[in-house]
Amino acid sequence: MIKQLIVICLLLITGASSAQLPKKLLRLEGEWHFKSANGYDIWKVQNDELVGESYRITRSGDSLLTDNMLIRKVNKQLIHIVESDRIISDSIHHISLTYIGGKRKPEFINVQSTTPYSVTYKFGFLNRNRLIILIKFGADNQESRLVMERLKK
Repeated sequence: MIKQLIVICLLLITGASSAQLPKKLLRLEGEWHFKSANGYDIWKVQNDELVGESYRITRSGDSLLTDNMLIRKVNKQLIHIVESDRIISDSIHHISLTYIGGKRKPEFINVQSTTPYSVTYKFGFLNRNRLIILIKFGADNQESRLVMERLKK
């Protein structure tokens, strides 16, 4: 009886901690609008992963999907994947960038190329409806700062 209880407890503990995202990252869920640009991101939690889509709003008011994003935990390491299609010299190129993060912090470094070098997500200190995305385009470069606000429903 005691052995069964111990086995059940171990299974519950290892199953619950194997692929869960940090609570800080779960705050990304929702719709976020850029303060200084025409666009928005939508993040949803699906199967212990954060799945995101980035849209830009055209001059005619249409929404155009620009990036598909995914954040998941693999072997206690956060992985951030950004995929997009770009038109280069009259042909469409599929671009996939993989960023590696730490165990809990939403700070990611590009492991495939040097541009962009890193992406960091920070939430407002007193305002959880404010998101700051810091993007570095090189290891020694200044960070570009994007500010987003959560859409209130």
